[in-house]
Amino acid sequence: PQEVSNTLWAVATMGKQVPPGQLQHMLDALVGMLQQSNPQNLSNTLWAVATMEQQVPPGQLQHMLYALVGMLQQAKPQDVSSTLLACAKLGWLPQQLLAAPGLSGLLLAGTPQHLANAAWACGQLGHRDEQLMGALLAEAGRRLAKAGGGTTTSTRNSFNSQGLCNMCWSAAVLH
Repeated sequence: PQEVSNTLWAVATMGKQVPPGQLQHMLDALVGMLQQSNPQNLSNTLWAVATMEQQVPPGQLQHMLYALVGMLQQAKPQDVSSTLLACAKLGWLPQQLLAAPGLSGLLLAGTPQHLANAAWACGQLGHRDEQLMGALLAEAGRRLAKAGGGTTTSTRNSFNSQGLCNMCWSAAVLH
């Protein structure tokens, strides 16, 4: 699974494309190895496909999302926020992930970018979960207050302007 994930991630990072038939073969292989996969493999794969502006067949996407939910305790905030971001770019509401116990707490442990990505994904998908958005916004407010209300591009625990704008946009769209 890591080899499939790394290959797709590298292709997407270079701004290239995988031919649809080859992509389907790689996704088939990954879905066939979900038992050996980890959250980062799934997250990076979905991010890569979304970045390449290609599609994951709904059945395969469901399998990957259910697998990720099953290993959520092993996931990092980046895995989850990247998956939500990818699903939003793919136009797919990942209901099983958004309903997973512990999702909010996992996201709140992430960086401002993870918070902003999750909020943007919810806004893009029209996912009006008041508890989740309330928690994301409250955490953003807490971090901004701790940082003196400023934004920066260099501090891991501070929002940059883009992240802050994404949080505000999401709150406005979902209100």
